[in-house]
Order: sequence, then C-alpha cells, then structure tokens
Amino acid sequence: MDDHLFSPFLFRRKKSPNKTNFFQAQRGIRQGCPLSPFLYILMADSLSRKLVAEKIAGSLPGLKPSNATTPLNHALFADGSLLLGGVSIRIAKAFDNVLKSYYRVTNALINESKSKIYSWNTEQQEITNISKILGFKGQAKWDSFRYLGLPISSGVNKRSLWTHIISKIKSKIAAWGGYWLTKGGKSILIKSQLSAMPIYQAAFLLAPKHVTD
Repeated sequence: MDDHLFSPFLFRRKKSPNKTNFFQAQRGIRQGCPLSPFLYILMADSLSRKLVAEKIAGSLPGLKPSNATTPLNHALFADGSLLLGGVSIRIAKAFDNVLKSYYRVTNALINESKSKIYSWNTEQQEITNISKILGFKGQAKWDSFRYLGLPISSGVNKRSLWTHIISKIKSKIAAWGGYWLTKGGKSILIKSQLSAMPIYQAAFLLAPKHVTD
C-alpha cells in the first residue's frame, strides 16, 4: 500500500483548546518524513478495527490456527497485510468491500503485483472465481510462500524451506575464499555473519536434523 498518501486528520491550534474542522490534504508525506510512519499507523489501525468489527458481525469470521486459539481474519505488520478467511464468494466480496472502503477513506492503493491468494484443499476454479473479485492472482497448489521473510508452508517442515539460507552461507564462504584472510579473520567472519543468518527463521521454524548438521 502506498504510504505517501493519507486522509484528512483533525489537529489542535496552539491558542485554542477546540478542534478545527476537517481540512483537505493537498499533497502527501514524503517517505522518510518523521510523520510518515505515525500517519501510516493510524491508517493501518483503522483497517484492523474494521476487520475486527466484521469478524464480530460474522461476515468475516476468519480462521483458527489451532484449537487453542481464537479465530483470526487478518495479521498486519508494517505494510504487509495477511487476510485470512474461508474459501467462498461471500467472504471474498466481504474482504473486497472492506478494502475498497479503506481505499476511499485513505487513498492507499493495494499493490496487486505483490498480492496473491493461497489456499489448500480447494479446486482451482474456486480460486479463479475469488481472484476475479479481489483482483489478485491465486493458486490452489503451493508448497510455501514468504511472509515477513519467513516461509509459510502448507505441509510438514521441509528441508526445502532452508535451501535459500544454506545457499547464502555457501556463497559467502566461496567469496571469502579469495580474500587474503588469516584463519582467525575467517573465524571472526563466520561467528559474526554466518551464525546470525539462520537465527531469525530458526526462532519460528524447527530445522530438520540434516539441515542443522
């Protein structure tokens, strides 16, 4: 979503305790401006509150990750949004209505090229019908997709989820081989860089034994 645009907000004047009327924004906030993340948080919070309201109303009940948790219909982090729902035209239209309302209020566009629909145990035709409503590409068969840099798998914890990390480690080792480094220098590089590379993913996913070996 574009964080350069924002909706009109209320503000306070220094000499008056009363709020002014709504004003129309004439231009966006540049990326990197200190105000930009705060304004985006207000925008994203409004989307989250709307999705929670729709869950309470029953139109977007969401999914249960496990029996011990409550249903979720969304997860937001920075500008990454994960929408969760059952496979049905009704739910797809409900999500579409929320996103269109969010756009009308904030002018924040959805990056359709970076958005995708994933499902499991679903016929491809159903995914195609939902894709037409939301405007995103969809697929019924998949092994994993990445969210916040982590692979989300539809099956068991596989060795393939760790292939990209192992490849990065091997490529760095190969590059260091051409450097005129002492054994101690290479040891420092290994401890400072290679050992840190799998930590983020390992904090959420258990690596199979042959991967750790």
